Formats: sequence, structure tokens, C-alpha cells
Amino acid sequence: MMLFYLRILAIVLAVAIAIPAMAAPDPAQPDNGAVSYHGVSFPKLIGGGQRLSAQDKEATGSGVGFEATYRHGSAVTTVQIYKWTPATIPDDVRGPVVRREFNSLKHSILSTRSAGQDVRPGREFTVADDRDVPRLVCAPYVMAQGHMSVPNDQVMFRRDYIVCLGAVNGEFIKTRSRIDHLNYSVAEARRFLDSLTRHVWK
Repeated sequence: MMLFYLRILAIVLAVAIAIPAMAAPDPAQPDNGAVSYHGVSFPKLIGGGQRLSAQDKEATGSGVGFEATYRHGSAVTTVQIYKWTPATIPDDVRGPVVRREFNSLKHSILSTRSAGQDVRPGREFTVADDRDVPRLVCAPYVMAQGHMSVPNDQVMFRRDYIVCLGAVNGEFIKTRSRIDHLNYSVAEARRFLDSLTRHVWK
């Protein structure tokens, strides 16, 4: 009988220890308040978008820079801050450094498409801050599994993407928005990018 009670006590203690550990937030993905990285803050809410995660990839050894993900409507936007060189990245979306990196991003999108996937690039645009200074240069894409010349109801899979690049505090800032083509418009995603830009460069 004593052995039975000792086993019960051991189970209760194990549960009591486990519950606080389960409830504690992961420091790599904070649950409350703004998260800052190199002078840029990422609050829980931006322009109607809710932060899903935030991670200092260098601190966790999982990559380069910082990454935060927001859900807004049926779209998800990932924001990355990074740089591959010790040199300071000029904050000029029309300059050669940002333009070269942006062209590399566009090339990677077209070169990594899977077999049978149709990718259509759209017209580039810029996103400005409250002072009307262009901060992000963006390229929209439509991707479909199957050829997009057929009617929409015959396309097996279709999704819109927007990829943007700029520079802030001497580093690249990249956004990648994945948009549900049926339930969320590209215009709504662009409004989120407007809010994000005004927040970062306020």
C-alpha cells in the first residue's frame, strides 16, 4: 500500500513540474509585447496583422539575422532582417546594393519553381513611408500548378506572392507575403505592407 501512495505522489510531482514548463513562453518566439532586433521593433499587431512568431536566428544558431511572421486575413507575411557582409547596407531601394540583392531574390523565385508550375511576375512597385520616401521595392507573382491560360476552376492550385526588399539600420529587410488567391486580395496585402513600412520607418 505504501508503494502505491509513493507512486501517486511521484505522478503528482511530475505533473506539477511539467505544467509551468509547458506554460512558459519560448524566448525565441515571444507571446507578449514587442520584440526588437537591431533597433527595429515587431509588436504583436501591425495594420491588422497578428504576429505568429519571432526568432533571432543567429542567437538560436538556425540561420542568419532575424525573422518575424504575421498573419493578416488569409495571407501570411514573413519579415527578415539580415546581411551577408560586414559592410553597411545603404538605405536606398534604387541604389546598386539593394537592387543587386533584389534581382537575386527574383531570380531565385523563377529558378526554383517545381515541375508543372506556372509563374507569372507582375509589375514592380515601391512602398513609401509617411514622408513619401520609398523604403521597399516589391515584385508580385502569381504561381499555379498547371497553366494559367486555362479557366480558374481548372487550375489545380493558385496563389499570389509579393516579395519586397529594402534596407534599415544598415541591414537588408525582406518581406515575403503568401496570399490565398480565393479569399484575400493582393490590394489588402499591400495595405499591410504599407502599415509595416510606416511602422519600421516611423
